[in-house]
Amino acid sequence: MPSVGTIDPKLIAAIDFRTVETALSDLRRKVSKDIVLVIDEAQLAMTHHNGHAFMAGLKSARDQMRSDGQQHLLLIMTGSDRDKLMRLVTSKNAAFYGSQVQEFPLLDERYIDFVCKLAEDFTKVQMLDRNKMARAFELFEHEPQTFKSALSTILSKRALGSETVVRIETQMVDMAIAQRLALIERFQNTAKALPPLQQAIVTLVAEKGENFEPYTQDSLDYYTRATGEVVTPSRVQKALDKLRADDSAILWKSHQGQYALQEGAMARWMREGRPDEISRSGRLSKRT
Repeated sequence: MPSVGTIDPKLIAAIDFRTVETALSDLRRKVSKDIVLVIDEAQLAMTHHNGHAFMAGLKSARDQMRSDGQQHLLLIMTGSDRDKLMRLVTSKNAAFYGSQVQEFPLLDERYIDFVCKLAEDFTKVQMLDRNKMARAFELFEHEPQTFKSALSTILSKRALGSETVVRIETQMVDMAIAQRLALIERFQNTAKALPPLQQAIVTLVAEKGENFEPYTQDSLDYYTRATGEVVTPSRVQKALDKLRADDSAILWKSHQGQYALQEGAMARWMREGRPDEISRSGRLSKRT
């Protein structure tokens, strides 16, 4: 593939944007370079008809821009919610049906060491325990923004004179546990507030993931066992509508009728068996 170079804005202005296919094909002809298109939070395209049409256009452009065994348009789609992103490749009507979703590797000990060195340079006092900081990072669900925000809060308080004998890494673990427990409590309260049928649907969506089908006989039997009542497809439809009804909607629905939990963290919590305790080692457990 040719090296990346700058593109004259005048060329962009002259591109035919009537369709995705013509725009990308026209761009490649004008710049004489292969194109790599990166789309972040690609799962958002699944919630609207225009988004689905756009994805279909991208696939068409990719297929058209292949010649002599060479692919001249490469598409990279990323997303923060794997359950939703999977819908781009698992539905038979999805534009990229049959493609694979690959998980990015999580930030590892090199990232922990980098952050620890920054904190050590700032405090000029403590050598931080990398293992404890890694434990805190895991409890923060490997989210660097949340991890750095917590560390910044601790360092800022120290800079303002709020001295404490508690070590930084211990405070980080404590903050991570407190945040995780608050999140679990919110999930518990949300689940408990739902009527039995809605609880059963949400549980099945979390368990089945991209394989969830709301109206199959197996699903109806599951709802019946969970609620102790005979459940019909019409009741399921009403429950699904209510779960998506307002700004605090629990369920997400793609334009093609696929469902996922709005919060991926809640789906993971339910798949883990709804733990309600966290040990200082970071181990999740359920109170007996």
